[in-house]
Amino acid sequence: MIVKSFEGGYDKNFSYLIWCNETNIASLIDPSVDINPIIDVIKKK
Repeated sequence: MIVKSFEGGYDKNFSYLIWCNETNIASLIDPSVDINPIIDVIKKK
């Protein structure tokens, strides 16, 4: 399992993208930041 954190917003909130390399199943936790960097990571993986 891999966890990637994304920091954003004026109050420095974090969102987390968690995925499994074996199954390619992912989950996004607390999506409170700009979605574009998260989508970029998803497309690369």
